[in-house]
Amino acid sequence: MKIGFYNGYIYDPKSDNFISNLIIEGNRILDIDNYFKLNECDLKVDLNKKMLIPAFVDTHLHLDEIGIFLNSLNLKDVTSINELRLKIKNFNKKGPIFGIGWDDEKIGGWPTINDISEFNDEYILLARNDLHSGLVNKKLEIDANLNTEDGIVKEKEFEKAREFMIKNIPIEIKEKYLKDSINYLNFFGITTVGYMSCYGDWCKILRKFDINNDLTLRIFSYLNYDEIVKRDELYFGKYYKEHGLKVYSDGSLGSKTAYLSFNYEDDINNRGVKLIEDEKKFKNVCEKFDCDLAVHAIGDAALDIVLGMEKFHKKIRIEHASLVRDDQLEKLKNMRISIQPGFILTDFWIDKRIGKERLRLAYRIKDLIKDNLVSFSSDAPVEIPNPFRNIYASVYRGKFEKLPISETNQNINLKEAIKLHTYNGAKFFELESGAIEKGFLSDFAIINKNIFEEENILNLHVENVYFDGKLILAK
Repeated sequence: MKIGFYNGYIYDPKSDNFISNLIIEGNRILDIDNYFKLNECDLKVDLNKKMLIPAFVDTHLHLDEIGIFLNSLNLKDVTSINELRLKIKNFNKKGPIFGIGWDDEKIGGWPTINDISEFNDEYILLARNDLHSGLVNKKLEIDANLNTEDGIVKEKEFEKAREFMIKNIPIEIKEKYLKDSINYLNFFGITTVGYMSCYGDWCKILRKFDINNDLTLRIFSYLNYDEIVKRDELYFGKYYKEHGLKVYSDGSLGSKTAYLSFNYEDDINNRGVKLIEDEKKFKNVCEKFDCDLAVHAIGDAALDIVLGMEKFHKKIRIEHASLVRDDQLEKLKNMRISIQPGFILTDFWIDKRIGKERLRLAYRIKDLIKDNLVSFSSDAPVEIPNPFRNIYASVYRGKFEKLPISETNQNINLKEAIKLHTYNGAKFFELESGAIEKGFLSDFAIINKNIFEEENILNLHVENVYFDGKLILAK
């Protein structure tokens, strides 16, 4: 079946051109700018002056955590300990209680186990918004044998608490979580993702969905180390593909566990946490599967580790690169780097964390795109997976929020931002998508307005989504 699209703003971020009409057949683009073929189409779609662009690609997120977040306590807007307690009290679901999204900078400090001492009938894990630390109640602390600091768990202890909670979730509930997550991403016009730290049941469920042709998302998963070392082979299906290994070289700036070459400005005896001791540890498994190695590196000292690993791994990609020194820019050439512009807005406190004189090291998008393949991502559910928020953050860098980081001259233009969230993301996975070009995959998002004519990018939203040539979302 041939479908034609016309009478709208059809934009190709690869060529930076507008196109008069578009014809697809099956899951591929058949032709562009061809009125003769448009008239031969079985179905013609009048865009009514709306905008059509390639569907968005989010190269770094957590499908399992998004599903958990959508079915848990949303703590992102909590502004006090009392409000946090009230959220728990009013939560009406039975069983273990997950909460995600609190920020110590918003609630006046780190909560403690005593702050939630009245809630001990169920296990409780309340994750900080960076998903690198959290608060547990006494019941979980004891039964999971956790080593806490007044109920706070960070990094490996946080993962231990999280895994204890998740292992008790029934498989059918996990299936629901993943379906909720996929639908949520489609809502924002996203049809391709990099799923970080996949393991266990989550992998099995996605293989099942793929075999049953029950996916509306192209998923490139990066397994955690414990999962991949058990494998004899990686699954490479139609829409779900196990693409590599994900490891952490450090933590996060919010939890003060990102590994820095200097002390934290607001914690002068702390440089963060180094999470990789043996840089060669992952060499054999990556060579066995000839797969990607995705390395989380937020601090500049963590980035030093990754740059040292490059000689052992031929398919390395960098996750975050939040702090980059000038000497590291010289070494960063032809690398794949997944950046989260939303952090610019969320980390409003970053000048207090690293010092104002070091703000120029943070989120150097303009510098990094010169010599590297950079793509945008959300790290959802750490950030909302709304591509327009990422685009807004990269173009304005907190200008209207009056953030100090807005003065660091790392803004990119709107066309560059769109390309990083579409075509560049597809290139990460060597996909023929992310562009309006003959032969490319027919994954599209139709937007309510022309993005280049809208004063406030945050007013934009996706109205229709096509995945593999099929309409999967119509608002």
